Amino acid sequence: MHSTVIIYLNLWDNLIHTEGCLILFNTIKRHSSLEFLDIGLNVLRDDCGVKALFNLRDNEKLKYLGMSGNSLGDEFAIELENFLETNI
Repeated sequence: MHSTVIIYLNLWDNLIHTEGCLILFNTIKRHSSLEFLDIGLNVLRDDCGVKALFNLRDNEKLKYLGMSGNSLGDEFAIELENFLETNI
């Protein structure tokens, strides 16, 4: 049996909502080979953005995370600032 390693994943404009986002980032937390992830132009809100940052805090492989075109607001912005201060 062969294992597949995904390093590039583009999920742009797929109508992903919060539930799908939470499942996605729980999976990414367990499979840390991903280097590029674009989940822009979906239906994501602060709760998903915060969960994404929480699950990515120990990920050293991811080089690009695209989240533009979503409904991310102040709560996400605050968490992003904290994330960048501790992970860069």
